[in-house]
Amino acid sequence: MVKTPERIWEEADLAARRLAGLALNPRTPQDVLLRLLAEGPAAVRMVLCRDRVLPDAVVDAVIEHPDTYTRSFFARNPHVDPAQRVRLIDDPEWFVRAHLADGPRMPLRVRPEPLPDEALVHMIRTYGNDELSGCFYQQISNELLRTMHTHQDAKVRRWGSARGSGCPPTSGPRCWRTPTRASGTSRCCAHAKRIRPGWRARCPQGPATHVPASCATSPSPEPSWTAS
Repeated sequence: MVKTPERIWEEADLAARRLAGLALNPRTPQDVLLRLLAEGPAAVRMVLCRDRVLPDAVVDAVIEHPDTYTRSFFARNPHVDPAQRVRLIDDPEWFVRAHLADGPRMPLRVRPEPLPDEALVHMIRTYGNDELSGCFYQQISNELLRTMHTHQDAKVRRWGSARGSGCPPTSGPRCWRTPTRASGTSRCCAHAKRIRPGWRARCPQGPATHVPASCATSPSPEPSWTAS
């Protein structure tokens, strides 16, 4: 059974949630982060890999981590440079590649930084339709979008020509209109505004989520806590 982030957080005990707060603290030393990554429970690895900027040494360790879920959380991290996330482009697990293609979860009408153009072309050429069936389109740069219809590869040209129709060739209903957790309204990936998020580490979400002791909280547009 696939464990959702919400379920992972709900199953975490108090000690794990406190360690998650430590993992989110920007002043936590690198050696402690590496130990949490290597020995911490799933909830700790989830917030560490998904919800904050990471030092280069920790990124290296995440890319090589044996746990599929851990790598997939990093694939969806909106706080790290896209060039770091794209290191998972040829991950052996479909689960990780699909999460990389789907991109980070962003607030309504916010678009993530695009992945490097050469990586996007590689994904279009080598990934299957099921891996590209999420919000992949929102990670394509405007520069690449303008030239896709003349690309030498037929698959890339199809994506470029589909731009004018409003939906990529592999999309399903969830790509362009996906329910948000906040109110069940729709999010349009195609026309969202792009921003480069800074360090706004989000404490895990779930019906019974409590704020870790080390998190100073401020209101968030989504039903979650924002640590700063």
